[in-house]
Amino acid sequence: MEKIDGMKHKIIAQIAICFFIISCVSKKDENVKEQKDINTIKNRVLVEDTLTVTDKEKVHNLTKDTLNKTLKQRLKGRFYTGLPCSLEELKDYYCPGWALVDNDCNKTLSLSPVHKIEGIPSYVMLQEYNDKNDSLIVNIIEVLDLTKISLLKDDRKYLYYHFCYKEGINDTSIIAVAKYEEGKPFLTTIYKAWQVDCETEKIIEISTESITVENVGYDV
Repeated sequence: MEKIDGMKHKIIAQIAICFFIISCVSKKDENVKEQKDINTIKNRVLVEDTLTVTDKEKVHNLTKDTLNKTLKQRLKGRFYTGLPCSLEELKDYYCPGWALVDNDCNKTLSLSPVHKIEGIPSYVMLQEYNDKNDSLIVNIIEVLDLTKISLLKDDRKYLYYHFCYKEGINDTSIIAVAKYEEGKPFLTTIYKAWQVDCETEKIIEISTESITVENVGYDV
């Protein structure tokens, strides 16, 4: 009887050890999977054209949520003073300037392009200006992502804003990709067009019909 009890204890002990080993292996597999997931995210950040994180220490300090955000997502809602390229997210970008949007939004808005490569805009930011304590505070309320618009890499196809017309009337809320043609007062070959929507505070794509662009270099 004592021998049988001893065997029972031995079997129970072996089963417990097996469960412990299985538990450890499973936990190790989970840790390996999690580390692979983190490494995948880090690698995606380092090669993603829309992100500018290159410092390994900064990557380690970022959370998964931050790593998964695109530049567009990180810019929206940001406040700053001074120039847009003073933002950490835009330190590797070129900001050529901005133009006010004259519309019925009842806000002071502007459109500001951002170039990764000079001459080829990557984004256009819709910004709101507020005066607070004698300081001009800029709020980025929308970002138009142009990184997948391959037309802009073609010769003589450029992005225009502030000088766009709809049905012959200047509308500074319109952005357009047009073909540049010398000797014409207006550019009429329009490939894509967007417009600021006051109600939603978004930049929405619109039809290119009746859209033209003033050729500001004409007859100069």
